[in-house]
Amino acid sequence: MKRIMIIDENTEVVNDIAIMLSQFMEFIVSGVHLTAVEALQHLKSEDPEIIFINVLLNGMTGIKLADKIKKYNPSAKVVLMSEDKRFRIDGYNAGADGFLVKPLDNKEMHNILERFYPDDIKH
Repeated sequence: MKRIMIIDENTEVVNDIAIMLSQFMEFIVSGVHLTAVEALQHLKSEDPEIIFINVLLNGMTGIKLADKIKKYNPSAKVVLMSEDKRFRIDGYNAGADGFLVKPLDNKEMHNILERFYPDDIKH
């Protein structure tokens, strides 16, 4: 069972991620955080394997947070999310492993998860 962390101020997005994930894999949400600072404070104790991060966060961008997370835990899979596709390149340059365009799409979510864990995904 994979441990998931979600960093987004929008509870609807958090719920959408959980619903989508449940279609493709077994997981437990180890943490939901509204800010980058809060997420960093809980990163060690929650030890997530996949981290979904909204690009536009208060106090620190999701791109900067992705960079900090990858330096702390390079094996964590970081997926950035934004309505603006232009953040994709900056996200990958910061070490993100995936990028989802909002509104979130089941097929895109499936493709990213299958790339990360090809043997664990329900089809």
